[in-house]
Amino acid sequence: MPYASVNHPNGHLRGHVQVPASKSISNRVLLLQALAGQEPFTISNLSLANDTLVLRKALQEIASGASTINVADAGTAFRFLTAYLSITPGQWELSGTARLHQRPIAPLVEALRSLGASIDYIEQEGYAPLRINGKQLHGNTLSIDASMSSQFVTALLLISPAFANGLTINLVNEVSSASYIHMTLQLLQQAGIQTDWNAQSIRIEPGKPFLKSYTVEADWSSIAFFYEMAALAQSAEIIVEAVTPSLLQGDAQVATHFETYWGIKSTYKNGHLIITKTAGVVYPHELPCLNFNTTPDLAQAWFATAAGNAVNCTLSGIGHLLYKETDRLTALQKELLKLNATLNSNQETDTYALSTKGLPRSLSTLAFETYKDHRMAMALAPLALTKRPVLIAEPTVVHKSFPAYWQQLQQLGFQIQYHT
Repeated sequence: MPYASVNHPNGHLRGHVQVPASKSISNRVLLLQALAGQEPFTISNLSLANDTLVLRKALQEIASGASTINVADAGTAFRFLTAYLSITPGQWELSGTARLHQRPIAPLVEALRSLGASIDYIEQEGYAPLRINGKQLHGNTLSIDASMSSQFVTALLLISPAFANGLTINLVNEVSSASYIHMTLQLLQQAGIQTDWNAQSIRIEPGKPFLKSYTVEADWSSIAFFYEMAALAQSAEIIVEAVTPSLLQGDAQVATHFETYWGIKSTYKNGHLIITKTAGVVYPHELPCLNFNTTPDLAQAWFATAAGNAVNCTLSGIGHLLYKETDRLTALQKELLKLNATLNSNQETDTYALSTKGLPRSLSTLAFETYKDHRMAMALAPLALTKRPVLIAEPTVVHKSFPAYWQQLQQLGFQIQYHT
């Protein structure tokens, strides 16, 4: 199995880095562009993440008449296209990798069926691959369980303006990753679509989404790992180029979280973000419980930061991480044990408590599995700042969201060697 060896000679981080454009924004804007029909708009700074490249290619294939679409492991693309193809005339087959076929799709399919969509499961009930008979849909109200994935809700929101009378979506149960739903609504509004979110009900008015052009901003989910690095470092001054405060991305809260609990400062100068940590910062033995329901993509960086600093912490509202690229909570449990850190779960209260016993002195190298999950690789690699080399299995998994991740670590003095 290929792996990367990651090391840092002194634990002091200095340098300039660049992060990719937001794939979450890119993917939504690509769907809006497709729905714009005869009046497409231009998109600048589109993400180069694999998820976005897959979705763009799929939309091009659909426009050119292809009827069989394979999105590999791009879960976002699969969910968005399930909704999009249900209103696009034609006979479609939508599939992906074996892991993607294990991720539930039933809540979205049932919601679309309630609107009259014709969708069949080709293999296992409730899971991909799907056979879709695309046609005009006429429903105007539906209900969906919003606790499993915000992408189910977003997929429906994006196609809502195409309905003659718009669409009202009633959200059942607690909404997971609500910040991503807010992102979708703000993008719809920017495209001239009227929206209203009142308690557990979202109303989208009909219309043709249109933007003269759109420039995608930097990805705060990726920036989060540089805050982790700063918190693990002896000292840090990381200049993240071309980044400004974000009103769209909930993960921008990482700046506040890391300043409040890890003493990491954020400043903006000349269009760049500067992340700093002064030497000598002392962390408490335990942090208060935080609810990451709206920002679950920050959880891996948070737990890795705590384990690397031997700090106990608890997060709640992240149970839906079970259904991501991998079961991220089980993956973290297994890998953080190597740092003498135990992650205990209480699924009834949806809380996950990390208990640490201090970093192991006997291990000269930390070898981590990544479970084909880009965020596992990016969260575990900075643990090389605990003064021992880290081995990361399958380092190319970062291509899913941050293709240049390893090169950017080198800009901060990390030493990386690749092995096959």
